[in-house]
Amino acid sequence: MKEPVAVELFSAGYCNMACKYCYIPKNKELKKVNEKIIEKMKNGKFVENMKEYYGDNLEIISLWGTEPTINLDIFAEYMLDDIIEEFPKFNKISFSSNMLDYTDDIIKLAEKLEQNNRDITLNVQFSDDGLNFTDKNRYQGASNKVRDNIKYLLTSLDELDLESLKFSSHFKATTSIDNMEEMLEDNSISDWFKYFEDIYFTWFDDKISNKDRIKFSSRATPTLVCPGEYTMRDAKVWTEFTAKLFEISKNNDFKYIKGSLNNYTGRLSKLVKYYGELGNKPWMFTCSAGDSQMGLNTDGTFGMCHRMFYTVEDEYLKECNESGVVDYEQELFMEKDFTSKVSNRNRDRIRLETTQRLYHDFWAIKISNLDALIYEMIDAGQLKEVYLEDNVRRLFTLLLSTGLTCQADRLAITGSQFVSSADMVRLWGNGAFENTFKDYMYWRW
Repeated sequence: MKEPVAVELFSAGYCNMACKYCYIPKNKELKKVNEKIIEKMKNGKFVENMKEYYGDNLEIISLWGTEPTINLDIFAEYMLDDIIEEFPKFNKISFSSNMLDYTDDIIKLAEKLEQNNRDITLNVQFSDDGLNFTDKNRYQGASNKVRDNIKYLLTSLDELDLESLKFSSHFKATTSIDNMEEMLEDNSISDWFKYFEDIYFTWFDDKISNKDRIKFSSRATPTLVCPGEYTMRDAKVWTEFTAKLFEISKNNDFKYIKGSLNNYTGRLSKLVKYYGELGNKPWMFTCSAGDSQMGLNTDGTFGMCHRMFYTVEDEYLKECNESGVVDYEQELFMEKDFTSKVSNRNRDRIRLETTQRLYHDFWAIKISNLDALIYEMIDAGQLKEVYLEDNVRRLFTLLLSTGLTCQADRLAITGSQFVSSADMVRLWGNGAFENTFKDYMYWRW
């Protein structure tokens, strides 16, 4: 059995924002969860849990939950030194931030990492939805604040004498169907990409001197809201959007961005390129959750990823139910079959890791379930009949089982990590997959 080398740490229990597409319901219990997290950071329990589970194998720590920078100063003060001492292979910290606050704490973390004289990478994902969508998805003025904070962060890091620390960063743009429809209506998709290019050109290209140590991507790609409930109307918009991405990429007039503009074409390319490894190394194509990484909860148990964090927060779930949020995904995880007590090789851990290996390593049950669902959806007029063709359907089902899947989503929506959501089949099976395949064939990554 493979040994996990990465941990997703529940590092923040509440957020300074309430984005429209966020799947975590907000209530008063979130700050109580955060207090619990702070306590475990300060008393050393998180490090103790990681040491017991990973031994000396831990290499990567990802900070997750809500907005990780909220407790970043506490992580740096109470946990970082112990992590460096306890885990000799530790070499990377990563997290995603909405970049609306706490920028100084990111800089302080970078300074402390540099002082430890170990080769470590700090990777920060900037959440910016592009154009005016950050304002629409968060609040008016958020877009300018995000851009200003990114500039401040990068220029401040450039003033540091970085020798052992490497800083890498990129954009994560979450694009709702409504956002896509708006871009289609006002013909602003090219402007959306140029928005990110402009940030790179204005604040990085010829402004940052230490490009050996500070990396910043010049591009972003539209990423679907996940989890999401997708209708036939959504499928039509997504199909039109992917077709437009392909058209714009062929008539490229960008300075930095080359090749495909479709984020999902790369996932298809990986599947085709390494198709021969599907039987030997199936985990190459699925999410790392429950494979090379696990998520550490506040009660000391581990789950497949950060989507398990709130499954052990009973008071929070109770508040969700009492406020009428009865469809929240954690309800499907309440039996805790997908979390494990911390121990080197106890029964719960073996059960958890075996369950995860079944998901990553065995394809037949996932493919057969998808085949049955596809036939039924074609009969119901929810899917194009092209998927009756064996070769087309097989590539489609393989992609849906790898680059377009999340096992936590499957659990939340269908109750089984082996059964695909009809929403995703509907979204991709009405032209978007064909557009993505054309995109791949044109660019041949």
